[in-house]
Amino acid sequence: SPQPASDICNVAAVKGADLVLMGWHKPMLGKAVLGGTVHEVMRQAPASVGVLVDRGLGWVTNVLVPYHGSIHDQGALRLAQRLARHSGANVTVLRVVSRGTAPAGALEDGPLTEVLEAEARPGEGKIALKVVERADPGRAVVEECARGHDLLLIGVGPEWGLEHRPFGMHPEIIITECPISLLVVRQYEPALAREALESMPLAPPRHARLQSGP
Repeated sequence: SPQPASDICNVAAVKGADLVLMGWHKPMLGKAVLGGTVHEVMRQAPASVGVLVDRGLGWVTNVLVPYHGSIHDQGALRLAQRLARHSGANVTVLRVVSRGTAPAGALEDGPLTEVLEAEARPGEGKIALKVVERADPGRAVVEECARGHDLLLIGVGPEWGLEHRPFGMHPEIIITECPISLLVVRQYEPALAREALESMPLAPPRHARLQSGP
């Protein structure tokens, strides 16, 4: 297709999808890691978007979720909670704070507190909080990934050195150096989506052709 991003977004709208899951391919030199079609889908999709960087993902038993409190971090946290409930995976929520920050301050977040205080049913995975002091959040995430986790669930955003842009070089060390598979999440919020669309003109949408049957 000459416009794959538009086709993906149109199909997501027709199907009423709440999550668009995309695979990741290493970009060409000079291209942003989350650029090109991925950038356009993240910007236009009427649903949350997950970009999977597969590094031999198998059975998921331990999930790491870095959390700074952004809307996209909240989306990653909710997705991890679903994994804990339906697959029994254990989830570690990682909060990276600057040195000298009181550990209690890491819990001053409504959505995070709600997830941590939710009582797990039999068969569900556990969700626990881990707080570390680091000057570089991205580097802290990479280091933590090597400590027995199977999957990194992370919200897109500058807090972690992850931004979806049409072009440009950027040292996105979490994607380039993370030793495990990761899923980068862009949480869909209608108000934010309208603001983004109004700030940049889009080409006229193309209608997706859907086929039924095998």
